[in-house]
Amino acid sequence: MSAFFLVVPLLLSADPAVSEWTSAVAAIRAVDQFGRGHAEAVRAWPRVTELPAERLAELLSAFDGANPLAANWLRAAGEAIIQRDGLHQVPPAVLRDWVLDRRHDARGRQWAYELLVRIDPQAGEQLGPRLLDDPSAELRRDAVQRLIDEADALDRAGEQPGAAVEAYRRALSYAVDHDQVRAIAEALRRRGAAVDLPRHFGLLRQWHLIGPFDNTGGRGFSAEYPPERAIDLAAEYPGKHGPVRWAVHTTKDDDAAVDFNERLGEEKAVAAYAFARFTAPGKTDAELRFSSPNAVKVWLNGRQVGAFEIYHAGSQFDQYIVRVRLKEGVNEVLVKVCQNEQTQSWARGWKLQFRVCDQAGSGIALQEPAVPQTQPGESP
Repeated sequence: MSAFFLVVPLLLSADPAVSEWTSAVAAIRAVDQFGRGHAEAVRAWPRVTELPAERLAELLSAFDGANPLAANWLRAAGEAIIQRDGLHQVPPAVLRDWVLDRRHDARGRQWAYELLVRIDPQAGEQLGPRLLDDPSAELRRDAVQRLIDEADALDRAGEQPGAAVEAYRRALSYAVDHDQVRAIAEALRRRGAAVDLPRHFGLLRQWHLIGPFDNTGGRGFSAEYPPERAIDLAAEYPGKHGPVRWAVHTTKDDDAAVDFNERLGEEKAVAAYAFARFTAPGKTDAELRFSSPNAVKVWLNGRQVGAFEIYHAGSQFDQYIVRVRLKEGVNEVLVKVCQNEQTQSWARGWKLQFRVCDQAGSGIALQEPAVPQTQPGESP
């Protein structure tokens, strides 16, 4: 049950006005990305915005458990309330407590943080040390940036090069946003310090690959080829052009991206599989985050957890995010990556980047098994 419905349960029957407002908020929370509930939300909007600004915590509560579209509606309603009553009517202490309470929805906490900084520009600096390890990447960002700025200042001064490196290292230990991590890594490397970005992000580097299989007409995405039924790294299967076997592949660069064109040969209308094992220190909630310009399916420990039949629509970092539960010990990931028949130069990519991290985006400390450089039946 969301926190919103716990805020005023005793008042619902005693105060009709509160009951009407609660019902109006519920109507907004019911809107979804497919348009369902839109008309009801429009009708409820005027009632929701009647809330006085000093009671904004009640609206913040409604973020807990809300879907992304409903959260946007709620924030817009809150901004309308503030525009009417003035930001000075919102109690700063309420916002501060909301920001620091990690039980609440990250979107509501982020908005509360932004409001608090608008009221008190020094609040970000004061709260920064308590947000460095926050489960919300958005709330971490400003705090990490302050550490980066401190490290930059030490570096410009040039009097304590060791202190600057240490400051950058500290910033890196908390950074999760891709651009910040990259900037810190570049600063450290300019000073001769080693940085293992794949390890920081939790990117998988040790893979076994097999293919190509047929994906003519896109049929390979739904086809069940042998690796989907069982993993046997010594097996040989009929591929698109003849027998195929598993091949060991270790990524070498910072992106830890598997390039199937380089390993299996550039081709169209094909599918391949990438298989990896890693050891988790214990049972834990995690996110599988991956990127590919191709259609992908993902299995974790034999169970399908994601399927995205999208071709050449970009491959930005963390393009897809799937929440999972890792088991203690060895976990197995199988990824099917399908290339289509587009012939444009920008559709040549046949790649996969895959990482395992926590909700904030911090790489989980995983142990990947050492794999031989070659296997029987394959070339070095």
